[in-house]
Order: sequence, then structure tokens, then C-alpha cells
Amino acid sequence: VYITDNAYTKDDILLMEVSMLTVLGFNICCPTVAHFLERYQRLNRCTEEHFHLMQYLVELCLPELKMMRYTPSHLAAAAAVLSNKLLKQHPAWPPCMVRNSNQTESMLK
Repeated sequence: VYITDNAYTKDDILLMEVSMLTVLGFNICCPTVAHFLERYQRLNRCTEEHFHLMQYLVELCLPELKMMRYTPSHLAAAAAVLSNKLLKQHPAWPPCMVRNSNQTESMLK
């Protein structure tokens, strides 16, 4: 109420909030590539340098419109496997990553 300079009541604000949430289907949060990068960093036991490489690879995808067809989890997984290959880690896509991402290395090519 204070932020509206008392132009609206508390009930008015709450009703508008419910109205907006209803229009959005209460879907106000969605996972991003960053969420998956953090998860894959832990699973992959990445160093800070390795994690920065993963972030950089994902950032290269951002301006590419054709990358919009991929889910955030797919982009993060692809960045993880590519960074593993660039840093010569073997295996490039360990079994724990396959299990946790539900994506095989061939699916990420």
C-alpha cells in the first residue's frame, strides 16, 4: 500500500496479484541454463576454470536464435561435455552425468 502512495488498498493489491498469477497459470519460475550448469559442475567435479569454460560455451549460444529449440538442460549438458573434451577429461561424458541429465553423449552432438 505504501509503494502506491495509498492509491490502492491492501485488498486491491492482493486481488491484482491473484489476477496476475491466474493469467500466468501460477507459472512464475522456470529453470535456466545457469541452474543446470551449477548442478553439472558439482556432478562433474569441475574446477573453477572448467566451470568458467562451461559458462563461456553457453554464452556463445545466447545470441544464436537456432539454439532456442534446445532446453536449458540440454544446452548446459552440451557445454559440460564439450568442456570435458576440450580439457581432455576421460570419459568426456561420465555415467553419473548420463544418469543425472538423462542424455547420452550422442544426444548432445
